[in-house]
Amino acid sequence: MVNLGFIRDAKQRPADTPRVYLRRAGASLHEARPTICAWSDRATQRYELCWEVPASAERVADWSKSMADSIRDLGWNEWWLDPGSFSTALGHSVTDALVLWGKAFWPHYTADSVVYIKIGDTMRETAYESVRAWQKAFPHVVFDSSYDIDLRERQEAEARRNATLPERMAGLFTRIRERL
Repeated sequence: MVNLGFIRDAKQRPADTPRVYLRRAGASLHEARPTICAWSDRATQRYELCWEVPASAERVADWSKSMADSIRDLGWNEWWLDPGSFSTALGHSVTDALVLWGKAFWPHYTADSVVYIKIGDTMRETAYESVRAWQKAFPHVVFDSSYDIDLRERQEAEARRNATLPERMAGLFTRIRERL
């Protein structure tokens, strides 16, 4: 089962969760080409997978199976998508680009995994439209609110803002104790 969740930005993703994104290739490239980037000096993100894809949205089916195979072969059971790169590379709105990619990708990717979708401050509903389309078409792809890190952090921040003085003091002492 593929569990989907949301992150606001790269800082919210779990440590060592690799990014997967698209880049529009030059006109001379007729096939998609993957590139893995790796760093030894980064504290939290060490890997990412970039797929340079032809500038034709009609060709998504030509490379999406290879992309699914690559992610599965890498053994990544947690990774995150950068939807803005899909929109830019495929030349469609974020929702349309994700739906188009997902319809070609998810039939080939069935690994037990967690996939986070970066939503920024304004793309929650847009991304969720894509998620709904994927869930409707692919029973093995589900949104799991326990992986909605963005919402969880917003709720925690709201709870801190609404906390009474004794609750705030208890939270402060807990944080101090954790640092000792």
